[in-house]
Amino acid sequence: MHEVQKQYKALTELAKTTELRSSAVADQLAHLCSEAAKFAEELTIEEVNSKVSGKRYGVLRRAADGKRSRPINLDRYDAKLAEEFLDTRGLADIEDLKTDERGCLLYSMVMSFCAANDILKSGDQKSPGTFFEIFVGHLFSAKYELDPMKHIQVLNLDADSKLPTDFIFDLGPEKSKIHLPIKLSTRERVVQVWAHQRVLDGVFGTERFKGVLVILAETNYQGKDNSVVEVCLPKQWAVYQMFIARMFRVYYLDVPDKYRELGKLYPFIQVRDFADFFDEADKIVGPPETL
Repeated sequence: MHEVQKQYKALTELAKTTELRSSAVADQLAHLCSEAAKFAEELTIEEVNSKVSGKRYGVLRRAADGKRSRPINLDRYDAKLAEEFLDTRGLADIEDLKTDERGCLLYSMVMSFCAANDILKSGDQKSPGTFFEIFVGHLFSAKYELDPMKHIQVLNLDADSKLPTDFIFDLGPEKSKIHLPIKLSTRERVVQVWAHQRVLDGVFGTERFKGVLVILAETNYQGKDNSVVEVCLPKQWAVYQMFIARMFRVYYLDVPDKYRELGKLYPFIQVRDFADFFDEADKIVGPPETL
């Protein structure tokens, strides 16, 4: 078993028994991302045909067997940056960086693991998703100094019912609570995010829970012409936002421009870089914005 896989196994076992916000989880995430970045640095970067305007994409390839990773945004990815940062500092120091540098660092950490896992364990979709959930969950937990719940009691006259979610953060009666779904991409079942938010709004009142969706990217590699596209459904999202529920924020580590533009037109879905979360965490749980 490769060291990256060993560190991933240690992380998942630790996350089952330790508070997500703990320094132990932070240290293990740092160890894993550092090992993944070192592994990624040994791979060859091959640029592919990007059909995404204004973005360059490539894949990491292992020379020994030709195995390739998922698409990587070459303008945001820097394995050396991730390795050097994690070898000298910790996840708690990410907030000290300027927003642009923070965004590149976060993306590089996550994509280093995802790319390494693509090559070390072909066809494994579960591990990157689990890793990303722990990664984002820890950063939220550490920021709010609170561990999340993974389900919440909902009203039902005839039975004891619970709504399963990714994470719920309850910061007390004087602040908004957070509904935090986390996804590698939204091409499948994204309507579930808005549906869960609708249930929370219906049971507890509108904006008692702020919906915050965190996504890695929407890239799709097409082998027939060695190209990368972004699969986006902005009109569908607008319908969900208008007729199902309202998500307060959508964060990406690699933001599709088609989704970023949703913030300019009704129903005004605010899609931003995940790096921005650290600058506006208080706004999410605070009073509504005023003109």
